[in-house]
Amino acid sequence: MKKELIMKNIFREKPVNILIALYNGPERLFISKLSKITDCTYPHVSKIIHFMKDQQIVNLYKEGRTKYIRLTPKGLIIAENLNDIEKEL
Repeated sequence: MKKELIMKNIFREKPVNILIALYNGPERLFISKLSKITDCTYPHVSKIIHFMKDQQIVNLYKEGRTKYIRLTPKGLIIAENLNDIEKEL
């Protein structure tokens, strides 16, 4: 069931774009910057990021008042593979 949930929610255009942006972007990205990069609304990016956090694909860490997003080792593997697939297309 968990695998089906991940497959259903990760392999869509916006989550894929978010993962690729996290993989290729600067080390310190936050939700509002991701929403601009991926041309997606802040609430939608926030929802996707929190889902990915629950699935241990990303971690959120706070510095001052800003929450930054970082790929976990699992997320890094997923993002790297998605990036490779995108390059092949």
